[in-house]
Amino acid sequence: MQYFNDEETPSDRNLLMEIESLRKQVELLSNSATQSPLPMPPPSQIDPNIAAILSTLMETQKQFLERQANSNVIQIASTNDTANSIQIFKGEIIENALEWLKEVERISNLANWSDELKLTNAISRLSGSAKNWQLTTGKNFNDWITWKTTLATKFKKRITMQEFLAHQSERKLKHNESLVNYIYSKDALLEKVPFTIPQPDRISMIIGDITEEKWQIALATQNSNTVEELIDRATALDAIRSAKQEHKKHSTKTQIRSSYTYDEQRRKYNPITDDVRDITCWRCGIKGHASFMSSLPPPPRGSTIAQPR
Repeated sequence: MQYFNDEETPSDRNLLMEIESLRKQVELLSNSATQSPLPMPPPSQIDPNIAAILSTLMETQKQFLERQANSNVIQIASTNDTANSIQIFKGEIIENALEWLKEVERISNLANWSDELKLTNAISRLSGSAKNWQLTTGKNFNDWITWKTTLATKFKKRITMQEFLAHQSERKLKHNESLVNYIYSKDALLEKVPFTIPQPDRISMIIGDITEEKWQIALATQNSNTVEELIDRATALDAIRSAKQEHKKHSTKTQIRSSYTYDEQRRKYNPITDDVRDITCWRCGIKGHASFMSSLPPPPRGSTIAQPR
């Protein structure tokens, strides 16, 4: 798709006017040389060959300047990246169809899309109920204005506060999800509601759906005034959570290793050939029984208690 910039600089415009004026003067001069009954001007002024050369030269220069004036062509290529900058519209109750269409218009204006290309790209960003609507009804509308008007009418329902509260409460902190990621996601969800939610209420809704109580309390006691402040606190808590999870993973590996060692000693013990009196328990360090016969827990890592043999 191409859009031509027809604007000419003042110098180009003036030069074209001068060339056109000279061309007319040359034509007038040539005509007067052949038609006028008056005395002929000096040959140097009316030589037909010179007049023809001047006329050709000026016409060539005029065409060159015209091509130069129209050479500023803006080439617009609709790439997937540009179309993908449009958010997916599912037609869910919490989504605002009018706001989505405004976003399509904004991106379209920046990319200089035609109405046909705008319609094609908008359809490609439909999902869920909105996509099903397109497959059954929207496919009948081939022009942008009719299509977007019908879409807005179909999905114009305004969500009630009760419906919104029920919907947003479904978004909770997921297992192994960072607090910061959860807060950003939850806040983006709250941004879609067609009501103004004060910052304290936003913070309360966000904290209320954190499923781990200790982190919920840790954030609640920070007394954040804005969601941005809450995110700053959550960043520090995420570092603590990450360290705790690493420690937990390490402890789990140690327990697995201890269990394996315990099983190894049990596997190596043969009641028929081995004398239990010669075996040293690696749990308590006392000779006379095996570790699997002991009720004591495994010794701490680095303990000097004898290891199984």
